[in-house]
Amino acid sequence: MKKLANLMPGIILTVIGLLILLVPTKVVMIVTAVVAIYLLVLGLRNLYLVIKVFSAVPGALRIGSIVKNVVNIIFGAVVLYFAISRPEIILSVLVYIIALDLLVSALIDALDIAAIRRMGGDGIGFFDVVLHVIFAVLMFFFPKLIASTVLTIIGVIALVIGVLMAVGSIYSTNPGSHKGTKDDPIDVEWEEKKQ
Repeated sequence: MKKLANLMPGIILTVIGLLILLVPTKVVMIVTAVVAIYLLVLGLRNLYLVIKVFSAVPGALRIGSIVKNVVNIIFGAVVLYFAISRPEIILSVLVYIIALDLLVSALIDALDIAAIRRMGGDGIGFFDVVLHVIFAVLMFFFPKLIASTVLTIIGVIALVIGVLMAVGSIYSTNPGSHKGTKDDPIDVEWEEKKQ
């Protein structure tokens, strides 16, 4: 039973990797629906915190956070709608929504940096704004390429790691498969010198 328990994570990850490579649309639909629900819940929670709990935050920063969370709630609702009603186009829609979210985040972050600088802070983080814009532009121009490439990479990584985990668990739970040597760190005893 212990061997099976050690083997299961590797098997599950291998199956997930195969599913991503063989039926990416179905996997994306399920994962997207889960992520959309998470975005909705997280956005609503953060919006509540910004409005009710963090009332001491200065106006510009607070408004920026409210806008960012409302946009995340809207994106979550749109993604959930497409994941349920139009699963065949969800991958392209998802890439565009992520690109839009990156642009909105870049705009809000730039406004936050400006507000922090006006309050006397250093307002670091401009590099993040530039990266958000670059990745968003790339996603707008090459949505299918980016989506298929990312899915393939994730599928291959999950498959390889799953197989390695399964093989490693078989190797580590089989006591006869490991022959110790005199230099083997497993078989070396540690002695502390007493002074």
